[in-house]
Amino acid sequence: MSLRSRLVLIRNFGTTGAIAPASPALIGRMLHGINFQNARVIVEFGAGDGCITRELLRRMRPDARLVSFEINAQFCAMLREIRDKRFTLVEGSAERVEQVLAGAKADYVVSALPLARFPSKLVDGILSAAQRALKLGGDYIQYQYVPLTYPRIRKRFQQVRTEFVPLCLPPSFIFFCHKAEVEA
Repeated sequence: MSLRSRLVLIRNFGTTGAIAPASPALIGRMLHGINFQNARVIVEFGAGDGCITRELLRRMRPDARLVSFEINAQFCAMLREIRDKRFTLVEGSAERVEQVLAGAKADYVVSALPLARFPSKLVDGILSAAQRALKLGGDYIQYQYVPLTYPRIRKRFQQVRTEFVPLCLPPSFIFFCHKAEVEA
């Protein structure tokens, strides 16, 4: 991790909720369930310094699209250094995902947002927007340091699988959430 990234994380702990970027072990576990051969639209919430962003782009097919949301201006400056025609950076709230996708649906939403640190109304807004932005049969993947947001996630997604990843700092929980193939 660069000194620049470390300083931004520490100075903005209130919105990043992190002391270090996601570890390779965590990123690997988060992305192992993504079918990159079929994924056409992937959305990322909380792109941070781009460690997950870059791995998504490395694995994505040439005609896929990655739309990443980040509110921190310093992280956005770092993310603008990524030169990939498949990548779109949105400097704003993840709640705007439907507006940004403009009718398109995401195959996957990958989130590093520190939901446990956010007000309940904001968490509900983000989770609702993610659920609506996903295509039927799409997946929402969220990592958290503490499983406090599990009930809110479970309220939005019928199928939720939790995985604990001890080989990162701090150890993390990943919620793999599946949107049903048909609307209930």
